[in-house]
Amino acid sequence: MKILWQAVLLILISTSAYAENDVIKNEIFDNISHEFVECASYFSIVSQAMRNVSDQTVAEKYKQASDTAIKYAVIAAEESRATEMAQKVTLARFELGLKSMLKEIDNEVSNISILSNKYAFRCKGAMENPDAMMKEWGNKIIDKHDKS
Repeated sequence: MKILWQAVLLILISTSAYAENDVIKNEIFDNISHEFVECASYFSIVSQAMRNVSDQTVAEKYKQASDTAIKYAVIAAEESRATEMAQKVTLARFELGLKSMLKEIDNEVSNISILSNKYAFRCKGAMENPDAMMKEWGNKIIDKHDKS
């Protein structure tokens, strides 16, 4: 997966004036990492909601999706920092994401539709097609820097 990400990023920035700019590369990977962490937080809360209604099979599916999203977030975070720091940053973001999302639903998983409306489609897409999400972030960041 890490090699795929580096290949996608290389294609994106090689056609840009920022081909050798580590700041741009780090910003792209930081946004990718952040998005995967948001998804991990969302999937974790959905998993808990499914456990609460005794749907263990679906709960486990979302738990696995959360774990996978965390792994992807760490891989992306490692592009701009040491492994240990990438893990710390990812865990902190995950905890902040959980707290923020739980606050948004008044700590009541029965209000999960609020989060689903905001995150389900985007997170499903990021997990099923991470290269498209990576390209999107690459294009957004490069366009932002082209305009400045």
